[in-house]
Amino acid sequence: MKIAMLNTFDSGGGAARSAYRLHQGLLRKGVASRFVTQYNQQRNPDIVCGTTRFQKLLALLRPLADMIPMKMYRRRDMRLPFSTAYVPVARRVKDAVAQADVLHLHWVVHGFINIQFLRKARRPIVWTMHDSWTFTGGCHLPADCRRYQQACGSCPQLASRREVDLTRLNWHRKQHAWKDLDIIFVTPSNWMAESARSSSLLAGRRVEVIPNGIDTDVFKPADRAVCRQMMNLPSDKHLILFGAMGAITDENKGFALLRQALAALPRQVAGKDCMLVVFGAQRLDLPDLDIEVRFIGTLTDDIALSVLYCAADVMVVPSMQENLPNTIMEPMSCGTPVVAFRTGGIPDLVEHRRTGYLAERFDTADLARGITWTLEQSGPDFSPGKNAREKVEREFAIDVVSARYMQLYAELAGGTDVRK
Repeated sequence: MKIAMLNTFDSGGGAARSAYRLHQGLLRKGVASRFVTQYNQQRNPDIVCGTTRFQKLLALLRPLADMIPMKMYRRRDMRLPFSTAYVPVARRVKDAVAQADVLHLHWVVHGFINIQFLRKARRPIVWTMHDSWTFTGGCHLPADCRRYQQACGSCPQLASRREVDLTRLNWHRKQHAWKDLDIIFVTPSNWMAESARSSSLLAGRRVEVIPNGIDTDVFKPADRAVCRQMMNLPSDKHLILFGAMGAITDENKGFALLRQALAALPRQVAGKDCMLVVFGAQRLDLPDLDIEVRFIGTLTDDIALSVLYCAADVMVVPSMQENLPNTIMEPMSCGTPVVAFRTGGIPDLVEHRRTGYLAERFDTADLARGITWTLEQSGPDFSPGKNAREKVEREFAIDVVSARYMQLYAELAGGTDVRK
């Protein structure tokens, strides 16, 4: 059986990293998986992607073309991602799909796959939803909006007051395209599954919960002192780690909330005894913080990330809305406890005071209490770190996750052995 794994990017974001890890896990199990993408940032010759200058130029123009309908909404919130998915699909993608027995979609917008193409593909589909776009009129993070439970329209992100706006039109396009498709929807978290099932587009459809997977042989515990030396980090401080793509600029990542929590730390915890280590963001001055800050820059190598996680005493993830973030799963796999808000799919990973600390939603004082609790008990025998590692090995190891997806592929193919 041949699987076409489709994701707009091959690296650089949570969806891309999760999709590519699954692809590698399937290959190790003998499954014929091909990774099809719009951008080959790894420059891996095994990835199906445009190689000529013209194809690469089109790949750059596709997301710009996809944004044209949004030009009508000049007052929309430019900080929030929104996709229309109407740009025609590239020929190489059509060819890869034609050769596959099952399509596995991940994050496929940004000018990569259009909505109508799925009906024309005529292949059984597994679709892993890394955000809410599949069941909304175009937004990826609906926040507190629940208009996707009806038919969208009057979109707050577009600052639209019209019932029949771009989101309503997109909703109808999706309703037509998703209808009667041989498709199994998958969400990495229970929270996302509940949101999908409550939507008007996916109501009554099959929605499975399968978490993202991780290579526990790469992300594994290591000696903290050695890791700090490798990362040129101090050995005599408590290291509070924070990071993500757009860690400082993306409001959803919660850096503003983290600043408030750090300001609320007790004096005996903060001050000279602590350092905030930030990755995934450019250096900037933070004069209002009493705590020392070290910027690491962007890390794309899994081994370097693993070393950084092992060097930290605690990872703080103050995100406002997340599905099943790698920035929680990765440090947990390294035996580093995580402090985060009780929001989105995060409770699927962090068990309060067992694998980390769950602060009440957007309560920065509680987030500070969680950081304090973790730092006061941190050490090689701190049980939440060990519990976190055991949970990842049991539920999120890539071999475990790959096997669950192989069962779905076999079901869609009528029981055929997916390794043939």
